[in-house]
Amino acid sequence: MVTVPTPDAVGYIDETERFQKDFAHHERDRRQAVYRQQEQLISKKKEMQTEKEEERWSNIEDQFLEEEARYAHFRKEGKKAKRNAQSVPYNPITLGYHNSLGGEELRNQDEHIRYRAATRAQNLLSRMSFTPYDPITGEDKEKKSTPVPPRDWNDIKVEYEYQQDQLEAEAARINAMMRER
Repeated sequence: MVTVPTPDAVGYIDETERFQKDFAHHERDRRQAVYRQQEQLISKKKEMQTEKEEERWSNIEDQFLEEEARYAHFRKEGKKAKRNAQSVPYNPITLGYHNSLGGEELRNQDEHIRYRAATRAQNLLSRMSFTPYDPITGEDKEKKSTPVPPRDWNDIKVEYEYQQDQLEAEAARINAMMRER
């Protein structure tokens, strides 16, 4: 066998390899390897995009929860709601005080102002002339009675809080009766 090289020679090739000339199979394997590589890249990109999107939605949810907590704090504290509230517990349309502690306080302050005005008017009238009659008309002067001073604010506040406690107790009693039915 002069024409067949020995297995340790450079030109030696095994018989199975020598006759395996299926280039279509070899090309198909190469194409599949390229296709698998592209599929891996696509799946890797999909995973990255999915993680990125999940992180984005997680951030959106965290922001939403932070805002809700902040708004709940504002609602509990009541600072932001005061912007829409009237500055005075008084209704300018009905000319009535609000039915609240602030309304009662404003009513008491107004009563004090009226009392001081009436007292001042009485003092001015009594000091205007020391004669018991009007020097122009000659008629007797009107004797103004001293105005009744308004109640003390602390008494009104204690009474209002007591009434509110009574109303809350009555509401709780009625609610308990309604639940029993």
